[in-house]
Amino acid sequence: MSQPLMISWVLYLGGERPLNKSKEWVDSAQSLLMAAMRAGYPPCLVLLHSSDPLIPWLNQQAIVWMPLPDILVGKRSDIIKALNGDSAQLVLQPVTQRLQELQPQWGLSFYSAWIPPQIFSLPKQAFLNFHPGNLPELRGFEPDSWAILRGMQSIRGSVHRLTLIYDAGDLAWNTSATSIWAWDTPTSLIERVTSIFVKELPSLLSAMQNKCLVYTPQVNKAIQTATRAKLVSEAVIDWQFDSHQQLSRRLRVFSGQNIGIPLQAKLDGKFYRVLAMELWRGPCLIESGKCLGYYQEAGNFFDGAPIIATKEGVALIKVDELTADFCPLTLAQLAASTPSKAHAKGHKLAVSLSEFNPTSPYKYDQYGVFYANDLKLNHWSYAG
Repeated sequence: MSQPLMISWVLYLGGERPLNKSKEWVDSAQSLLMAAMRAGYPPCLVLLHSSDPLIPWLNQQAIVWMPLPDILVGKRSDIIKALNGDSAQLVLQPVTQRLQELQPQWGLSFYSAWIPPQIFSLPKQAFLNFHPGNLPELRGFEPDSWAILRGMQSIRGSVHRLTLIYDAGDLAWNTSATSIWAWDTPTSLIERVTSIFVKELPSLLSAMQNKCLVYTPQVNKAIQTATRAKLVSEAVIDWQFDSHQQLSRRLRVFSGQNIGIPLQAKLDGKFYRVLAMELWRGPCLIESGKCLGYYQEAGNFFDGAPIIATKEGVALIKVDELTADFCPLTLAQLAASTPSKAHAKGHKLAVSLSEFNPTSPYKYDQYGVFYANDLKLNHWSYAG
């Protein structure tokens, strides 16, 4: 079988990349590079930060790499501010000079921060970016989280031209779509989308080699880039209006990953951080958001968890104080605060029993009894 012609391309790596699993969990950038090399498309240069843990592996594989200046870390506004000056421009010179010497045809960024035009304008054909979500619908911060919050049925990765405006360049290529399941967390979703991109990377590189990418403008310019502030506004439970589906989505987004935004619920006029939740469907004759009582049986919620009336039944929630100096939970702490970390479908971290595969034989506390004001509330059905 003849080998494909070589193309000259540069890979630009960001520091926060998901893991990728084949036989074991590895850095998704490592999987991406292995896929490219197996297909006969090794990059001529990898740009990454000097502290990147992938560097020892790059050295073992004899892959040429170059460290990026520290000012290219962080938010777009911070990078632009740091580059606003002659001295800062000189910091970019080693990278720009190296790219001018190599004269790559293509650039590809993978989970990188904002890239300045001094760099993305240098490849002859284009500098492309992988975005782990549909464009333009999921433009900006946390596309996986927004896909879950909006109740989307599927998600795909997008590849677009880099421009000064974040995630707004012409679309060049899409990955295959993957379904969004009722137990998906943002972490499980982004791992799956990234895995599909890694698997299909040779097709993208082949299209780049053959110059058959078709660029399509992102037609809906009215879609605004999702920001952290917008996501914070979604992190508060609305007992009056949230269906069980929406409660589940909020739980998975804000308790199923560690992004420093706590899921909040208001109880007796005070906001608390929600650590875990189980949803039970059945009749409830009092106003949504009212506390019926406290759980007294064994299990994950044994310590008197509040039982809250919902639009469709009740929610059993595990809460903690929401302090001004809120510190995001680690994944280990999140896992320890949930019913089980062994039976989650699609990810190693379970956020609540209600997110488990409904066909799973593991039904922790499904037949537990709720107590409120000495009344046994055992006529609800599990809503998972």
